[in-house]
Amino acid sequence: DSQFIAVDGTLVQNVQTAERQTLLLEAGGVLFTAELTGDSMGRIRPASGSKVRVTATGNVVTDERDSPRVPRSFKLLLRSAHDVVILSAPSSWTLQRTIWVVSGLTATILAAFAWVAFLRRRVREQTTVIRDRLEQEIALQARYRELFESANDVICTYTADGRFTSINRSAERVIGYSRDEATQMRITDLVAPEYRPRLEHMLSETVQTGESTTFEAEFITRDGQRVTLELDTHRVTLSGGQWAVQAIGRDVTERKLTEVALRRAKVAAESASRAKTEFVTNMSHEVRTP
Repeated sequence: DSQFIAVDGTLVQNVQTAERQTLLLEAGGVLFTAELTGDSMGRIRPASGSKVRVTATGNVVTDERDSPRVPRSFKLLLRSAHDVVILSAPSSWTLQRTIWVVSGLTATILAAFAWVAFLRRRVREQTTVIRDRLEQEIALQARYRELFESANDVICTYTADGRFTSINRSAERVIGYSRDEATQMRITDLVAPEYRPRLEHMLSETVQTGESTTFEAEFITRDGQRVTLELDTHRVTLSGGQWAVQAIGRDVTERKLTEVALRRAKVAAESASRAKTEFVTNMSHEVRTP
């Protein structure tokens, strides 16, 4: 008893009253107190959990029933604040803080999983929408290709400088050139020379203004025959964003030949009518004149 000792321990609690300041310490599983009175009270401010070394006089309390004697507690009397040396501050990772951090991380992970699940659902929905649209576009393209190929009218597409990009089967049949051959040619290569200036003007006007135009032109086929096409043209946009012209043509060669034949027949009829009138007039004059 009343020995001068130095003990290293962990501060469990720091309690200060009007009369004394009491430090509850733990070392080796033994709890003990260190008390300070006088003017030095309040100057010892280690945080709970700090490792401290106290140098003080005091009593060691044992249980007489223990054999050998085992210390049960200490009661130390500090002389001043200098008798308490802080060896290390407590870890910032207290149980409560650890629980809060773990709870926060758990909530963050759950929120991340929820966000990922939401994004996956949105991606699936968007993927379904995109797939449906692609399927519709593919179906429309297939339908357009079917109509393009099976149309009775001549259908062709050519760039702003007149180079063919596509023709349908009817166009192949009318001009006599295959699709591969036509895509190496310009539309001005097929049109009759006297129609080229007008065709070039119509091509430039359609590309620049975007307005549809209708005109007739004679084309020279592979075997040298002339066919008359009535063309309806309008501006389109190719896949690369380039402007082009699509023309839908009807072969009006027979109609034009019929019109020419009718005009000739009309001229012949009118000529015959005039000749008949002149003949009758002359005969009447001869009859009246002795």
